[in-house]
Amino acid sequence: MSFQPSNSLGKDAWLRLRANRMAMLSLFVLIGIFFVSLFGPVLSSFSYEEQNLDKVFHSPDREHLFGTDNLGRDLFARTTYGGRISLAVGLLATLVSLVIESRSVVETSSRVDFENFPYGVNLSSLSKMEGVPEWRDYLQASSYVEINPKVWRMAVDLCGDSNDVFQTAYQVMEFIYKNFEYCKSTTTVNTHANEVLALRRGVCQDFAHAALALCRCLGIPARYVSGYFFDHTRGQKMRGAEASHAWIEVMVNGYGWFGLDPTNNRVVDDTYVILGTGRDYGDVAPVTGSYYGPLPSAFDVTVRVKRKDS
Repeated sequence: MSFQPSNSLGKDAWLRLRANRMAMLSLFVLIGIFFVSLFGPVLSSFSYEEQNLDKVFHSPDREHLFGTDNLGRDLFARTTYGGRISLAVGLLATLVSLVIESRSVVETSSRVDFENFPYGVNLSSLSKMEGVPEWRDYLQASSYVEINPKVWRMAVDLCGDSNDVFQTAYQVMEFIYKNFEYCKSTTTVNTHANEVLALRRGVCQDFAHAALALCRCLGIPARYVSGYFFDHTRGQKMRGAEASHAWIEVMVNGYGWFGLDPTNNRVVDDTYVILGTGRDYGDVAPVTGSYYGPLPSAFDVTVRVKRKDS
């Protein structure tokens, strides 16, 4: 399956703006304010700082369109001067803003036979995997994931009578999907798996960390996956499509890695696009780096994924 990026951010913004009448009206008002402020010195014969104490608090007339203030200064000239200052500040703020835009055409393929899931690998076989170097990192604690008795007890309780590796991992995914609330306002990128398991709410990154903790406590090698997915459901009801997404992959000995998405309770298929894998979010964050300067006033993320043949 192939995917391609949708319209550019500018075109998407324009289409949304055109669909909103109030937004279009506001745009025309802003354009009017822009031109009046810009050509204020031409429209008024007064300077913004010129005083005339004989015309204090003068009412609006043809000479003074907005009247005068307590020092006899023309309010129209002062208003347009303030407008030009605001425009200059807005322009500078736009110039110093940071925009990261990435577009890709990606071809994916399914690694899962949905008619033949890898059942039949017993949990008792996991002890042999601890000595395999390539899987060791995915069995241990990491920056966002802790292996402790409390999480282990929770993992043992939810797996019930299951002795199958894939079935148990699937039950972990299903447990999180059914018992955790998808909520954007309660966690941050720094939230630890222990906190997520206690709160039972969060977003895809949090659910992935919770699933990692539960699987690793049971001895199942599990890694964090960062990427995107194409929401092909009617009405686009899948959660997490509006930004970068996260899920987990578990190692089933003899079969390989299998992706599980606890946010949407789905086995990962070819509608998912993988950016990277690691022990947790810290290994494969979509954007990392250092920023020096004033605190940003806003942060916005927009993701658009569509089929190339759509």
